[in-house]
Amino acid sequence: MGTIYIRNMDNRVHMLLKKEADDRNVSMAELCRNVLTNYAVSAETNRIGDKYKSFVEDMLQLYHAELENFRQLQEYSEQLLQDNRILHEQMSQIVERIGEHIE
Repeated sequence: MGTIYIRNMDNRVHMLLKKEADDRNVSMAELCRNVLTNYAVSAETNRIGDKYKSFVEDMLQLYHAELENFRQLQEYSEQLLQDNRILHEQMSQIVERIGEHIE
């Protein structure tokens, strides 16, 4: 285990830590370990949370980009279908005219 020595601590802070340790029936060393551990874990949790938030934002951007691509593809497909209907109608009219001339 690592060791930390703290020098030049404000007397008031030292006194408050001592009182808190006494109130919890723990040593000052244990109290300080708990405080520092909670701080470190909290900081790590925040970093993980920030990474997760960034990941989710990136995924949402990709989703919206894909959704836009899909929307454009759908519009293009609808236009092709409409063009196909027009061509089909024109071909039907040509076939009818050819049929009239053959008879």
